[in-house]
Amino acid sequence: MVVTVDDTQWSPCGGHTSRTAIMLLALPIAVLLYQRARSSPTSQQVQQQAETVVRIDENVDETLANVDAAQTYLLKYLKNISSNRWLMMKVFFVLMVFMIFFMVFVV
Repeated sequence: MVVTVDDTQWSPCGGHTSRTAIMLLALPIAVLLYQRARSSPTSQQVQQQAETVVRIDENVDETLANVDAAQTYLLKYLKNISSNRWLMMKVFFVLMVFMIFFMVFVV
């Protein structure tokens, strides 16, 4: 129905109308088509999948932060255990002494 590309267009009602008026007349139709397209089962599936992808991305980011925190904690714990190695050896030695004492003098 468009005859010219300038500021005015031919109207089926007769005469010329501006592009703005035609846009305003076409807007409810575009909104209706958009709503119909959004309510189709395919678009609903696409929307659900998009939401799922966003949730997965957020979960991956949260998991990455948790893994980094756990790694930091484990390295800290390893350092703590390594510094207490002599203490563990002393405790083991004392336990062995008591065990030998018990086996030799009590049994």
